[in-house]
Amino acid sequence: TSLEFSPVHLRATVFFYQAEAGIRDYDVTGVQTCARPISTMDKQVPPDGKTDEKTPSNPAAPLIGPGDPPAFETVNADGRAALQLVSDHASRAVPGKLGTLGLDSADLDRHIAYDIGAAEVTRLLAAALDAGAILAGYSRLVIDVNRPPGHPQSIPEISDETAIPGNRGLSGADQALRVAALFEPYHDAIHQALAHLWRRGRPPALFSIHSFTPDFDDEERPWDVGVLWNRDPRIARPLMETLAAKGLHVRSEEHTSELQSRRNLVCRLLLDTKKQLHTL
Repeated sequence: TSLEFSPVHLRATVFFYQAEAGIRDYDVTGVQTCARPISTMDKQVPPDGKTDEKTPSNPAAPLIGPGDPPAFETVNADGRAALQLVSDHASRAVPGKLGTLGLDSADLDRHIAYDIGAAEVTRLLAAALDAGAILAGYSRLVIDVNRPPGHPQSIPEISDETAIPGNRGLSGADQALRVAALFEPYHDAIHQALAHLWRRGRPPALFSIHSFTPDFDDEERPWDVGVLWNRDPRIARPLMETLAAKGLHVRSEEHTSELQSRRNLVCRLLLDTKKQLHTL
């Protein structure tokens, strides 16, 4: 399949589940085995100690309104491939109840709000591979579904030196509302999709699509393709060899940090392309 990408680098990640403190634990069938109550989440306090709430606190009110998009989007749910595609940062949407989080519209067009191009690539791959895909419906600035609740970057107060006023001084109830409305449904959908693939009798692979800018914090990212994995490189290594054979500059890394806590699968893959036409 020939794909033409925008001027940002695109990253895809394939990995096995890895238990993470504070995140639900699942067995190999996708069934929940334990969970930490949301009420035990540590409250995030801004560096200056202020706790003025910028978001209305009303736990009983739904976060997603009638005119808002759903918490996630499912594409090609009945795909035949033993592969599940996900895109954690596919959207820049913000629930109407939260306004713009105090940001200008231009900020919501930046990479701090979402992974530019990731949604389009995920849909293209779902069609090309006949695989199911699940795309998160809201901006990582509302809640980052690729971070455990309570993590400092789960609901960031600052992103790439840009203050996020709507995230400052949130109460535990406000944080829990975002977890319940956005984080939990997205991850539940992924676990259900993987359990469905397991029931077909073949171990599925999980392929997560991300994107990143060519530089970050004054650090250049010169590679064309990056491949990350967790413990098991059986998918990553052949892919890296194939991409390198096509003349691409491949970055390789074994990655064991705090990406999604998912345990069914084992490999991580990172695919980055520049503004060129590549045949994958």
